[in-house]
Amino acid sequence: MATVNYRLRSKLNKTQPIYIYISLSKGNTISKVIPLLSRPDEWSKKTKLPIPKLARNKRLKNDLEKFKRKVEEDLNNDIANNVLIDSHWLSDKIKTNFSNIKEKADAQAKQHYIKEFLKDFIKHIDIKQFKGKNTPGASQNTKKNYESTLALIEEYEDKKKTKIKFSDLSLEKIEELKSWMKEQEYAIGTIGHYLKMIKSICNKAKRSDILVHQAIFETSKITKANEDKVNATITFDEIELIKKQVIPNNHLENARKWTLLGLSIGQRVNDLLNLKKTDIRRDSENNAFIDIQQIKTKKDVTIPIMDYEILELLDNDFPTKISEQKFNQYLKEVCKLCGISQMIEGEKSTMIDKETKRIVKGIYPKHELISSHDLRRSYLTNHYNIIPTSLLRMMSGHSTEKQLLEYINRPENKDENAKLFIKIYKEWNTTHSKTLRAV
Repeated sequence: MATVNYRLRSKLNKTQPIYIYISLSKGNTISKVIPLLSRPDEWSKKTKLPIPKLARNKRLKNDLEKFKRKVEEDLNNDIANNVLIDSHWLSDKIKTNFSNIKEKADAQAKQHYIKEFLKDFIKHIDIKQFKGKNTPGASQNTKKNYESTLALIEEYEDKKKTKIKFSDLSLEKIEELKSWMKEQEYAIGTIGHYLKMIKSICNKAKRSDILVHQAIFETSKITKANEDKVNATITFDEIELIKKQVIPNNHLENARKWTLLGLSIGQRVNDLLNLKKTDIRRDSENNAFIDIQQIKTKKDVTIPIMDYEILELLDNDFPTKISEQKFNQYLKEVCKLCGISQMIEGEKSTMIDKETKRIVKGIYPKHELISSHDLRRSYLTNHYNIIPTSLLRMMSGHSTEKQLLEYINRPENKDENAKLFIKIYKEWNTTHSKTLRAV
């Protein structure tokens, strides 16, 4: 009796065509490829069908079983009618059944390539009509990030004379891609950004039932090594210079006030510049606080304003609204007027190597390197080992102590933590002893 089954020809774990074969008698078998794909690690040797764990394999299994039943039915009828059963007969059955599926299979196979998938994704991406985290669609910046990632993949494939499939992203392939980016002199942070974008694309492909190598989801986040980081921060002494500086015009004076407020609360610049005078509240003991729901994380934080000179300045004349771009520009001018011009190593976005198109390090006056993001880092750096890290983290909104320490480029120092504990305990013990003596 003739039997009908399916098989994969290669044992290599890669996406490949499925073959149908008919055993007419011992030693008499005909076989043809059909326009459907699978992989050995998703194929059952027992049932000779896909393992139906994934949604796409359930559909594939159903399609194969349906076609098999049709072939068996036609086979039995044609054998009974003495019709010649050969490779031409089987080709006709495949052509009739898969007339529309061939094009779909070709399109699906094309989508297995990262570049093709990403091109299609960018083409159909919905852009936000209104700003806001909960509004539907992607931002223009997000689209630009996907476009730059596509350009990177195109450049890599062109240089390496290859095409990358989602199923190719093994640990070896990821390391190869990272090494290539390092050879092109991409910064460590930029390499981390691109791998994050590729991981995001892989998640979208996986949700579309495209086979993606698991290794990409197991890669660790890449950040600039501590020794490679160059951070410009404003010290307590430099804050005093800013407080005492007489500013000659209104827009720089306004920027000076925002600068002092930013150095007093340690929040992200978009949270800082959204504040109003009414956001400052006082308790029964006249302590001043600012309550913020952080735009990026939606975390609620409460920060005390401890510097009464700055608080008095804000009470009398709270700064007026300003854009982040203008604030960044004026902040550098304010710092220059205040004499914050120590020569330090840093990176300027205006200093780009003409050949590599990469930002290069150099020695510059500090005021040229300071940006609005450095106000938050300065606050946390200045108060580290003065305020317990657990409290500092609550005010910054960092999820873990490790994140906070990485942000301010500080290794964990257990001795310093222990010394801080001793200091706080001695202060408490002194006060507690006085209270007991008074009683």
